[in-house]
Amino acid sequence: MTNLISALVAEKLVQKGCEAFLACISVSDSGDFSVKDIRIVRDFSDAFPEKLFGLPPSREVEFEIELILGITPVSIVPYRMAPKELIELRAQIQELLYRGFIRPRSTGVVCKEEKWDNEDVYRLPVAEQANN
Repeated sequence: MTNLISALVAEKLVQKGCEAFLACISVSDSGDFSVKDIRIVRDFSDAFPEKLFGLPPSREVEFEIELILGITPVSIVPYRMAPKELIELRAQIQELLYRGFIRPRSTGVVCKEEKWDNEDVYRLPVAEQANN
């Protein structure tokens, strides 16, 4: 009987100093292999032709993206903040931290819905620090 462990458990054991060996096992059968040996092909034999006649014919419409020589493709992350805006945001956050209006926290933020005295009117959700 073999004992199997997950990759996560194996990684933890290696980090603790246990010896590990990696083996790559490949099974190859040199016998005749046919498309009919594939289960999906056997189950849906009416969907697969007996003989393939080559590539499909050329279509009238050819789709392509024309590239201009010397121009590199756009490779920026979408929704990225401009460098000047990022510098300004960091400065504002540092100012708020310095003045004590905000402080760094690692706990989650929850939204709380409060009801006003008038039962039909609700206050907008306010982000509050979780006290759990």
